[in-house]
Amino acid sequence: MIASASMQPARAADAQPTLVVSACHGMPSPTPFDQDSKFGAEAEKRREFTRTIASHMYGENYARALELLDNAIKLNPNDAALYLTRGTAHYAHYELTRALEDFQHATALHPDSWIAYTARGEMYARLSEYPSAIADLDKAVQLLPRNARALTYRGVAYLGKQQYHRALEDFNEAEKLDPRCFVVLFNRAAAYEALGHQDRAVADYDRVIELNPKPAGAFSFAVRATAYGKKGQYERALQDLGQARKLNPKNAIWANNICFYQAVVGDLDNALKNCNESLRLGPGNPRMLDSRGFTYLKMGALDAAISDYDAALRKEPKLAPSLYGRGVAKRRKGDVTGSEADLASALAIKPSVADEMAKNGVK
Repeated sequence: MIASASMQPARAADAQPTLVVSACHGMPSPTPFDQDSKFGAEAEKRREFTRTIASHMYGENYARALELLDNAIKLNPNDAALYLTRGTAHYAHYELTRALEDFQHATALHPDSWIAYTARGEMYARLSEYPSAIADLDKAVQLLPRNARALTYRGVAYLGKQQYHRALEDFNEAEKLDPRCFVVLFNRAAAYEALGHQDRAVADYDRVIELNPKPAGAFSFAVRATAYGKKGQYERALQDLGQARKLNPKNAIWANNICFYQAVVGDLDNALKNCNESLRLGPGNPRMLDSRGFTYLKMGALDAAISDYDAALRKEPKLAPSLYGRGVAKRRKGDVTGSEADLASALAIKPSVADEMAKNGVK
């Protein structure tokens, strides 16, 4: 059974011995109920609360979701599921440090919860805190061995540590458990690329495209677009993202991806428009600030680029493309010392960042 882990955090593994937790079904987010009272009135009330939160947390009512969760936590400060749910809401809006704080609370309250360790480990991986990520995800896999999500993000952490063969082991195991998950395939392709196996990387990107031969909705168009982007087929990526946005014009991530690919191919005026739109829909998102900084850098608007990179790095201090882009912008402005510091920091976090930026037209 493939699932996104909607169950009591402390006893999930015992309740579902055949569960496979997919890396493609979103952050594990528990519905706060236990097996003994799942048909009770109180359990149903709490499930309805969770459904209400879920309807708010990913859209324009994020602030309302946080308000509801903050109030619930004040009334129930020892409820690990509420912290996990609020952390997921923060994560959905790239408030990564705040998400980590909530996942830390959940882990402290339920130290035997595979959901909490998976969530906290993934967050550490996102923040480039790789040793902490690996420790948490080791524990998550120990608690629930068929945890494809934990295996995937442990592989991401090993990628960050440049332990590419260890990363491949995790991605291969995750792929056996969850063979149709594009997240696993994308990350495995990155490991293959790092090891110089470009043919295998392309095969994984092709597999992602094969999984969506006739996209049936906005999400499947966006998935296929990302695969085309990874292969450098930017025009095809832009076509699919255009279709995704027609179906869901309020998705900030897709507007951001259009911006980035347009900047790569040199359509800078339209790129800037789409970056601005993505930030209107997702204000303060560091990845979107990075994309606009990249666009400004390619336009030669160096002060604007540095300003956006600064804002992105305040939110995500180890965002290697922003550090590298800011370093390039500083060098072009004559700030050699500042440039060398940023470039060195970026390369220490992600050694491949220079090659990736050069491929996208920034040296």
